[in-house]
Amino acid sequence: MNKDSALELGKILEPHTITGRILLSIFGLGILSIVIQGLRHISPAPIGDEYFYVQFAQNIPKNGLYYEMVHGNPIGYSLVLYFFSKIGLSVLTAGRVLSLLATIVVFAELCVIGRKYFHLSRQYLILAILTSLFGIVTSGNYIYVASDDMYYTAFFIWIAVYLWKSIDTFDWRKFAIAGALLSCTLLIRPLALFIFPVCLMAIIYSAYFTHRKLSKKAIPILAYISAFGLFFILQQAPSLVKNGRIALENKIPDSVGTRVNWVQKNELTRILKERGEKLDEGQLASWKQCKQYLDIHGNNSLPSNVVERFFRKPIRSLKYAIIGSCKIFYILLRHTGFVFLFLVLFLIRPSFISDRKIAFFEAFCISYLALYVFNNQDHVEIRQLIIPIIFITFSGVSLLQTMYKDGNKYAGVLSFVQLCALLFILLLDLGFYFLRTADWIYYC
Repeated sequence: MNKDSALELGKILEPHTITGRILLSIFGLGILSIVIQGLRHISPAPIGDEYFYVQFAQNIPKNGLYYEMVHGNPIGYSLVLYFFSKIGLSVLTAGRVLSLLATIVVFAELCVIGRKYFHLSRQYLILAILTSLFGIVTSGNYIYVASDDMYYTAFFIWIAVYLWKSIDTFDWRKFAIAGALLSCTLLIRPLALFIFPVCLMAIIYSAYFTHRKLSKKAIPILAYISAFGLFFILQQAPSLVKNGRIALENKIPDSVGTRVNWVQKNELTRILKERGEKLDEGQLASWKQCKQYLDIHGNNSLPSNVVERFFRKPIRSLKYAIIGSCKIFYILLRHTGFVFLFLVLFLIRPSFISDRKIAFFEAFCISYLALYVFNNQDHVEIRQLIIPIIFITFSGVSLLQTMYKDGNKYAGVLSFVQLCALLFILLLDLGFYFLRTADWIYYC
């Protein structure tokens, strides 16, 4: 294959070509079929975390907004869910519709961001959107269930882009605004406490390659930290005054009390798996099992935080961190295709650092995944990888386009490989693996 024909492969998704129309029709019908399949099999009763979000929304008219804020109700989501249900839907149905609408908004935003900030041409924007679709739609039921995953994503991707654009000028006021906005998303879900240090690491990494005086870089970073902290304290003021502690979204049943947390639950899950004992919740130990274990073995029998867990058994922690890393590697490769490998290439190709946009988002993703593994070890939830999936996809496709514009003879081939990967992902999720087709295709 010569250079010219290889470059032509980069235009294979152009909608005005016959090949482009055929491919886009296949992908569109396939994704629509997967969405319909998910909607057909959705539970009429709350599943998983839906129970908590429905309860959060129902508690607002019962107890009042102030009381719910004091007790950790994520009103940034539950209040919207409550008002949305007033159009005549049940809270559960309203939550599911809200998730679907939020997903549509996310992809509309990605179209704008891809063109305006990543400067993707039409065919590469289509490639990025398709890859993101597969990364999100085929990775679980997060677009159909009453949860805040896609709702939160719709807000955060704009904060991330705003923060990245702020690095161009290192204006401390923009960094302060970004920190304040990120802190306000704690009203939706506590993920912001996890993302805050991740963004900080991405900022510091990008600042290292910015030719400015140290003071010019330090002041904006301090402004970002201070604004986040200030708005965090303001949000938590009602709880701090009334209860003397912070109150974030809490999905631990009241019957368990305050002795058990998620670190202990995950740790007990590993202990029971190693012993070959039954897990009440299938893949996880139940809260009841955690309480019983602490009652029998004492309150210090399970580590209360990730640092304590590591220092108690560092080798064991490392083992499960490696297992978790392998799981994440598979999930990203399984749901994003070839472009995920650009995350690896970024580590070994310093020339990519010259593109500060890619440097920021890739550093964000690497920091996010590293901190995620340290915190969760082998307990990986795909819904918590939605944000890095989006940024990995757009960074990878942006690099593909850069290679194409630079006349790299492999750019077209790599784009074609990505399309083949997406087709394979589509076949897997339609149930065509080893020529076995899912019955629902024929018996709808």
